[in-house]
This record gives sequence, structure tokens and C-alpha cells, in this order.
Amino acid sequence: MVSLSSSRKKTSSLKVVQYGHPLNRKSRRFVCMLFKSNKGFTLSETMISLTLLMIILSLSYPLLHSLEGPSYYKELSARQFFTFIQHEVQYAREASIEGNTFQIIDSRHRSITIEQYQNIVRKRVGGKGHESLLSKVKLFTVQQTGSDFLILVELEGGEAYQKRIHYEAVQ
Repeated sequence: MVSLSSSRKKTSSLKVVQYGHPLNRKSRRFVCMLFKSNKGFTLSETMISLTLLMIILSLSYPLLHSLEGPSYYKELSARQFFTFIQHEVQYAREASIEGNTFQIIDSRHRSITIEQYQNIVRKRVGGKGHESLLSKVKLFTVQQTGSDFLILVELEGGEAYQKRIHYEAVQ
């Protein structure tokens, strides 16, 4: 069993250590005065770093923008449009051309019309609705040559795409 007097001696002989410096009881009230805080930034350091950051960001945008490759959006849109029409014609009971309008009768005996409306090519089912298939279209023409349909699309940027679609009536 340890006596109280011996435990008091041990605690009194221990030194209080704060921030790695031994302190005795008399200088304990001046602990805050011993250390100078160098944490934080001055206003001028912050302004210089923000100025450098803004210069780097303003120069990086044109550099990253110049690395961007050419856009194939218009070509992919035209290919998707032709794939859609080819799918419609493949499962059609009848397909014909009336003026510059592509008429399709599908397997459920619905009349599907594909035509240019202002600067888009749209699809209408039964004379109702308005589904946009391709936008920014300057010219849309459909020609029939035998059992094939030749579809020509010219976009507003001057790009022209054409597709020949073979048609066999499904009974």
C-alpha cells in the first residue's frame, strides 16, 4: 500500500511540460507570452497567391480549349437519323414518296410520315404528333430508284449526307 505522503512527493517532483518546454509553477501564467504564432497568412501573401492563381487559370483555359478535337456531332446525328429510317423501312408494309415526304405504312397499319418542317426533319404517326429526328436541316430530299430510296440531307453548316436504303415489302 502506498502512503499519501509518498504519492504527494512524486507529483510534486514531476515537471509540467507544455509544447515541449518544461515549466515550473511560477512561470505557468506566462505560457502564452513564450510562443509567437506564425500560423496564418498576411493579406499581401494572400493577394499575391490569388493573383498568380488567376493568371494561371486565365492562361489554362485557351490551352485546354485548343487541345479539344474536332466535333463529330453533326455526322453522328445524320448517321443516327439514317439508321432510324432504315429500321422503319425494314419493317414497313409499304413505303412510298409523295412530293418530298416519305410515307411508310408500318406492321400495325399506321401511316408514318417523315418530312422536313422548317429546319428539322420530323416524324408524324397517323397525321398526329411531332417527333424531331434531325435538327438544323437546310434541305431534305427523298428519291426512289427501283426498289431503293436515296435520302439526301444537307445541314445548315453546308455538310451533306446521303444514304441509299433498299426496300422489300413485308407481307
